[in-house]
Amino acid sequence: MSLTSLKPQVSDEQAPPAKGARSLLTWLKSWELYVILLLAILFRFYLLNTTSFMDDEAIVFRMAHDAFAHGLFPVTSNRASLGNLNFPLVEYIFMLPAAFSADPLGGEILVALFNVVAIFLSYFFTRKYYGRLAAILVALLYVTSVMARAYSQNIWQQNLMPPLIMLFFFCLFRGVVTRRGNWLFPALVLLGLLYQLHGSSLLLVIPLLVACVLAYKTIRWHEIVLAALVILLIITPFIYWEFQNNFQDIQILLNASKRTVQFDTQTIDYYQYLFSAYFMSPALRVNHLPNYPTSVLVSTPLHYLQRPLRFESEKVMPLLFLVSAVSALISVIWSPRKEQATQASQGIKGQVWSWLKNFWVSPARQGLLLLLIWQIILPLTLLRRSIPLYPHYYIMYLPGQFILIAIFVVRVVKFLQQYRSSYTTIARFSLLGFVVLILFAQTLGISIMMIDTAQGRFDAHAAYPGYENLSSMQSALNEADQFARAHHIQRIYISTTFADGQSLRYLAEQLHTPTTLYGSTMCTVLPGSQAGSVLYIADPRNAIQNQLIQQYTHATLVARPPRLGEQPYNMYLLTAQAEPAPVAGTFSSNLKALSSSAQVLHTPDNQLQWLSTRWQVQQTQPAAARTFYNTQFLFNPAGLAKDNPTCQLTALNRGDQIFTQQAISTTDPIPTALTFQVQTNTSVPVTRPLGPLTLTTYDNVLQQVQTLQTTTGQQSVTMPVVTR
Repeated sequence: MSLTSLKPQVSDEQAPPAKGARSLLTWLKSWELYVILLLAILFRFYLLNTTSFMDDEAIVFRMAHDAFAHGLFPVTSNRASLGNLNFPLVEYIFMLPAAFSADPLGGEILVALFNVVAIFLSYFFTRKYYGRLAAILVALLYVTSVMARAYSQNIWQQNLMPPLIMLFFFCLFRGVVTRRGNWLFPALVLLGLLYQLHGSSLLLVIPLLVACVLAYKTIRWHEIVLAALVILLIITPFIYWEFQNNFQDIQILLNASKRTVQFDTQTIDYYQYLFSAYFMSPALRVNHLPNYPTSVLVSTPLHYLQRPLRFESEKVMPLLFLVSAVSALISVIWSPRKEQATQASQGIKGQVWSWLKNFWVSPARQGLLLLLIWQIILPLTLLRRSIPLYPHYYIMYLPGQFILIAIFVVRVVKFLQQYRSSYTTIARFSLLGFVVLILFAQTLGISIMMIDTAQGRFDAHAAYPGYENLSSMQSALNEADQFARAHHIQRIYISTTFADGQSLRYLAEQLHTPTTLYGSTMCTVLPGSQAGSVLYIADPRNAIQNQLIQQYTHATLVARPPRLGEQPYNMYLLTAQAEPAPVAGTFSSNLKALSSSAQVLHTPDNQLQWLSTRWQVQQTQPAAARTFYNTQFLFNPAGLAKDNPTCQLTALNRGDQIFTQQAISTTDPIPTALTFQVQTNTSVPVTRPLGPLTLTTYDNVLQQVQTLQTTTGQQSVTMPVVTR
């Protein structure tokens, strides 16, 4: 009998689990993952629909939805702050939820999912390279970060960056720290994707180049070619559009780089926002505690915690980060004792060469160098710049600062564990208790901010253009739609502002009742008397609009749908008063004057005065996606007003009344007469046919431009101004 026959035979059922199964089992036994998951769901998904939904968010999701609803395939996204059109990658990402529902909540869920994934990626990254305790600290600091939550829900391009950032550094560490190949291709593709989401990520080229130097032996040059082909394939639609548009967006970026260079410390201020315990309000994301009187942190006994929270976010966390960064820098520079002894006997050149050789074979130190470049060098490059900075540019640094802090804390704990004495034990637990207090402060701050936001305990106008959220707008529109259908109302009129215009126009397209929306900054639109009873949603802050409603209609307030941080909407059931016959001798088509003179309107506080003229629409045009019917009044001389009023409507109904609103200074004399021209046009999305596809961009183009003429062939009208 052979010896091999004496070995116990193991059945498949008794065989030890495979390596992958053992690894998965280890992860599933990690209790902290369930705590992190619970907190991530709570702080990223709770009251998700109360996040901001304004101009950019509405445009991004609308363009993704229009690809399915109207066959308009986007080749750009919205317009950036520099004036160039953004890459369409974000549209392709949001096509996933838009394919299933027109509700933007699906897009917000996708953003929240991306950021939950980023939290877990930060945990796995830190655990792989710096241990379990460090991973727990990073994940908890990240999940309770106010800055991270503020940019983890609304539909913005840059809010999708965090998981890609973590994957990018996974790739760099694979090459630099573990010295394994096949990292450059995914790193380059991820960098290409990140740049398409936001231009600030171009700075990540710096750590990528450093990684290429440190891990040059692992580089396969065909990876660069493959990555270039993949990125080129992704941006082909955008390149096609740029070619069609004579590369205007590239020219805008080049011109931006030629602006006056300035040097300031704003980048340091914005970096400190990453340590905020509380933002003043969701409308103003600045590193200050709230001063709004109804805030939980102002109106309850919790106000005693304002000073500790301010101290934690403005002093403790920045100092802890600075100490952690210095500690990491020392670890990068400082050679082991054996090497120090060798270097001491050499000259300066020999010491430098010896240090370089030692550093070259120290992957852990090289990994710390990459983290320091990410968190220190990249922000400092913005001390000197030619473009404006915004807080959301600093999303790309999350959660690197927490990783450095966690590494420092764990190293101190391990150092203290080497000395078994009561003093080191006290010091070790004191340090961990200190970290627990920081986590408590962050958890308290983020919880209070969530409560304040959900209950509208903030100033929605703390910053321009204000704060509008999906929940409030959807609730108001659904209530109006249900009321209209129950009472057989044929049309809903909605006034909009810059803050809610794009959002309300998109959401109104999902209603069953036909709607007419208009920008209320420069005009007020009221139905004609032949329209019968209509439902009208008005902004209570617009004093001139409300004055015209009371003067020219029979209005009954039927509801006041609430909105966070704002006065409720006014929902009227109104019928227009009988209007006079059109004035003879004015324009012959499209628009007729209902008054032969202009009137002066005053706000109740007499702080502003407005010139107003009254007109009647003479045509009917249906609502269509991203289509606007514009009527512009060109006054001569133009110096009488701040702006020439333009009335923008989503639909035209014959008989509707337009009241222009032209602001004039209270210190300027009121003119005795107004002379003006009127131009009408239709604004529609830019489209380009390409085979079976219809390509579109963010921009609109004007069609059917027409300067109205009077019955006698004149292109201008003069009206006397009447003061009442």
